[in-house]
Amino acid sequence: MGFLPVPGEIYLNDFPDKTRYFICRSGSPVTKADGLTNSDENGRHIAFLYGTDVAAGDTIRTGTGKEYQVEFTDIDEYNGSPSIVKAYY
Repeated sequence: MGFLPVPGEIYLNDFPDKTRYFICRSGSPVTKADGLTNSDENGRHIAFLYGTDVAAGDTIRTGTGKEYQVEFTDIDEYNGSPSIVKAYY
Protein backbone atom coordinates (compact mmCIF):
# COMPACT_ATOMS: atom_id res chain seq x y z
CA MET A 1 0.00 0.00 0.00
CA GLY A 2 1.25 3.42 -0.93
CA PHE A 3 0.30 6.94 0.02
CA LEU A 4 -0.53 9.77 -2.36
CA PRO A 5 0.26 13.46 -1.78
CA VAL A 6 -3.01 14.45 -3.55
CA PRO A 7 -6.42 12.79 -4.13
CA GLY A 8 -6.54 10.13 -6.87
CA GLU A 9 -8.64 12.31 -9.18
CA ILE A 10 -6.00 15.03 -9.14
CA TYR A 11 -3.19 12.49 -9.48
CA LEU A 12 -4.71 10.97 -12.62
CA ASN A 13 -5.64 14.34 -14.13
CA ASP A 14 -2.09 15.70 -13.68
CA PHE A 15 -0.82 13.45 -16.46
CA PRO A 16 -1.73 14.16 -20.09
CA ASP A 17 -0.91 10.60 -21.21
CA LYS A 18 -3.91 8.87 -19.63
CA THR A 19 -5.25 6.02 -21.72
CA ARG A 20 -8.74 4.52 -21.96
CA TYR A 21 -8.54 0.85 -20.96
CA PHE A 22 -11.09 -1.93 -21.34
CA ILE A 23 -11.15 -4.46 -18.51
CA CYS A 24 -12.30 -8.01 -19.27
CA ARG A 25 -12.93 -10.91 -16.91
CA SER A 26 -13.22 -14.48 -18.22
CA GLY A 27 -13.41 -13.07 -21.75
CA SER A 28 -16.34 -10.74 -21.03
CA PRO A 29 -16.15 -6.94 -20.77
CA VAL A 30 -16.40 -5.64 -17.20
CA THR A 31 -15.79 -1.91 -17.51
CA LYS A 32 -13.76 0.79 -19.20
CA ALA A 33 -11.70 3.35 -17.33
CA ASP A 34 -8.95 5.90 -17.80
CA GLY A 35 -5.62 4.85 -16.33
CA LEU A 36 -1.90 5.54 -16.27
CA THR A 37 0.96 3.11 -16.79
CA ASN A 38 3.64 3.38 -14.16
CA SER A 39 6.07 1.31 -12.10
CA ASP A 40 7.16 1.17 -8.50
CA GLU A 41 8.97 -1.20 -6.13
CA ASN A 42 6.32 -3.88 -6.80
CA GLY A 43 6.61 -3.73 -10.61
CA ARG A 44 4.79 -2.34 -13.62
CA HIS A 45 1.14 -1.41 -13.21
CA ILE A 46 -1.78 0.58 -14.51
CA ALA A 47 -3.27 3.02 -11.99
CA PHE A 48 -7.05 3.59 -11.92
CA LEU A 49 -9.33 5.53 -9.61
CA TYR A 50 -10.31 3.49 -6.56
CA GLY A 51 -13.60 1.74 -7.23
CA THR A 52 -12.64 0.62 -10.73
CA ASP A 53 -13.64 -3.03 -11.06
CA VAL A 54 -10.28 -4.72 -11.73
CA ALA A 55 -8.94 -7.93 -10.17
CA ALA A 56 -6.16 -10.49 -10.48
CA GLY A 57 -6.72 -12.62 -13.57
CA ASP A 58 -8.42 -9.85 -15.56
CA THR A 59 -7.22 -8.78 -19.00
CA ILE A 60 -6.74 -5.07 -19.61
CA ARG A 61 -6.84 -3.96 -23.25
CA THR A 62 -6.08 -0.70 -25.00
CA GLY A 63 -8.03 0.60 -27.96
CA THR A 64 -5.12 -0.43 -30.18
CA GLY A 65 -5.28 -4.07 -29.07
CA LYS A 66 -2.39 -4.19 -26.59
CA GLU A 67 -3.17 -6.52 -23.67
CA TYR A 68 -2.02 -6.84 -20.08
CA GLN A 69 -2.77 -9.75 -17.73
CA VAL A 70 -3.38 -8.58 -14.16
CA GLU A 71 -1.26 -10.55 -11.69
CA PHE A 72 -2.34 -8.71 -8.52
CA THR A 73 -3.73 -5.39 -7.35
CA ASP A 74 -2.81 -2.92 -4.62
CA ILE A 75 -4.27 0.29 -3.22
CA ASP A 76 -2.77 3.75 -2.71
CA GLU A 77 -4.36 5.96 -0.07
CA TYR A 78 -4.83 9.68 0.32
CA ASN A 79 -5.46 10.96 3.86
CA GLY A 80 -6.21 7.43 5.08
CA SER A 81 -8.81 6.61 2.42
CA PRO A 82 -8.38 4.39 -0.67
CA SER A 83 -7.80 6.59 -3.72
CA ILE A 84 -6.01 4.62 -6.47
CA VAL A 85 -6.12 0.93 -7.38
CA LYS A 86 -3.00 -0.36 -9.13
CA ALA A 87 -3.29 -3.37 -11.45
CA TYR A 88 0.13 -5.03 -11.73
CA TYR A 89 0.96 -6.96 -14.88
